[in-house]
Formats: sequence, C-alpha cells, structure tokens
Amino acid sequence: MKTKALQKTPASRTNGIKKLQRKDNWQLFSLSVPGLIVLALFSYLPMFGIVLAFKDYVAYDGIFGSRWVGFDNFTVFFTGNADYFKTLLTNTVGLNVLYLAVNTVITIIMGMLLFELKNRLTIRVYQTIVFLPFIVSWVGAAYAMKANLDLNYGIVNSFLKDWGKDAISWYTEPQHWTWLLMICYLWKKVGHGTIVYYGNLMSVDTSLFEAARLDGANRFQIMANISWPHIRPIVISFTILSLGGVFNSDFGMFYYMTDFNPHKLRSRTDVIDTYIIRALQTDPSSIGASTAIGLMQSIAGFIVLMLVNKIASWIDEKGTVF
Repeated sequence: MKTKALQKTPASRTNGIKKLQRKDNWQLFSLSVPGLIVLALFSYLPMFGIVLAFKDYVAYDGIFGSRWVGFDNFTVFFTGNADYFKTLLTNTVGLNVLYLAVNTVITIIMGMLLFELKNRLTIRVYQTIVFLPFIVSWVGAAYAMKANLDLNYGIVNSFLKDWGKDAISWYTEPQHWTWLLMICYLWKKVGHGTIVYYGNLMSVDTSLFEAARLDGANRFQIMANISWPHIRPIVISFTILSLGGVFNSDFGMFYYMTDFNPHKLRSRTDVIDTYIIRALQTDPSSIGASTAIGLMQSIAGFIVLMLVNKIASWIDEKGTVF
C-alpha cells in the first residue's frame, strides 16, 4: 500500500503544479485584457475602413453605397505630381532614418553614461529631466518654440542681434528646419530611449564589472565589452520596430512645430502624413485617396520590417522581433 501511495504522489504533485501554473497564467492574462480591448477597438476594428481605399467615397451614399473604383485612388497619388511625390518620399524616409540614427547613437551613449553614475539622487534627477519632454504635448512645445523663434521678440534672434548677426525669419526659410526638427526630435525621444537602455543595464550581473576592474579594464573597455553586448539585442529590436514605421512620420512634430506646415517650409518639412491631412482639409472628398496612401504606408512599412528583421537575424538572433 505504501508503495502504491508513493508511486501516485509524483503524478498528483505534477498535476497540482500544472493547475497552479494555469491559474497563474489566467491571472496574468486578465491583466492584459484592458490593453487587448483598447488594441481591438483602436487598431483592429478601424481596419474595416481599408475598403475606402478602393471606393469613391461619398458621405451621402455611405461606405457600402459609394462607387467601387478599384486601384484608381492609388494611381492618383503617383501620377498627380510625380516630382512632388519624390519630395514627400525623400523628406519622409530621409528625415526619419537620419533622426533615428542620431537618436539611437545618443541614447546608447547616454544610457551607458547614466549607468556609470553611482549617486542615486543624481540619477533620479537626471532621469526626471530627460524623460519629462517625452510626456509633453507637441502642441504646447510648438507654442514655446514659436515664442523663442519670434522674429522681433524671440530669445534666439535676440542673441543673434547681440552677437552682431541679422535676425532670422525662421518660419519662412526652409533651409534651417532639417536640424531644427532634429533638435525637436532628440529633445522628445532621447529621454525615453536612455531610460530603457539604463534599465536594461541594471540587469547585468555586477560580478562581471568587478572581474573586469580586477583585470585592469578601464571604463571605456568595460562599456565596450560588457555594457554594449548586453544592450545590443534591445537596441536591434528598437531599431527594427522604428524602421518599420519609416514611412510614417511623427505628424505632431512636422505639423505643429512648423506652425502648421506653411507653404514656404514644405520643401524641407512636408511629409506624407502632413500631405494627407492637408488634402483632407482642402478636399473632404479625397477620403478614398487618403486611405489609399495610408494603406500604402502600412504595406511599405511591413515590408521594411520583415527585411530589416531578416537582416538583423544574421547579425544577432537575440535582437530580432520574431
């Protein structure tokens, strides 16, 4: 009898562990339900509207009653103004890649430098300062920027006058906006990336750093041989996800920070997203064409995501998204 009882014990214990695991999994899943509901309502349910890309939408007729036009909405964007399409594509992809590259380098360096700090109060103050812009609205930031760049009363032009230089009409001279928008982008994004990389470095086994110091490694050698290899997978993952949205610009930055993207600045600041909103403002009947452009952005971004993820798998499989 004892032998039979002992034989049954491991199996019953295993079943008990599985039940506990299932219970824990359901508890964790329940925590994700609100996020899944939001994702379904705002990401998947609106996908029904993709059908508008293939219709000549008329509000009176509705989505189902509007005339089916096939791929006509797609060809309008390419054939309407081929030269301007090149400008939009250059600004959208070129600026996104440039800003992403600079932001990635700076956030990696700042994350590593923050990890080198030992004073907890200093770290907390720095984290607060660099992360605060991430939660600031582009609208509020745009008003502050416009006040600082004002032709007559802005602080920037006041400094230029004090240095014996002419005041600059920032909102009529497009050549300045490539680097002005870069400053805005970095001001907004650097803090978030820095905190992410710093948090990832906090999980490194401290014995590795102690062993490296005992072997005589300096700080730069430690950063290059311990810190960087540890955060490289997450850097690759972030880069892959960011490049997946390379055809979708930060609308708030390009629209509000440029004072609603005036005509004089469009040669350097007009991107696909601002083009779409302007088309809808000037011609409400262009919903079909605007939807078609948005669909092309999503498809192109998906293709880029797949290609970049495949390339990343050759470099470091740990950093791939899937």
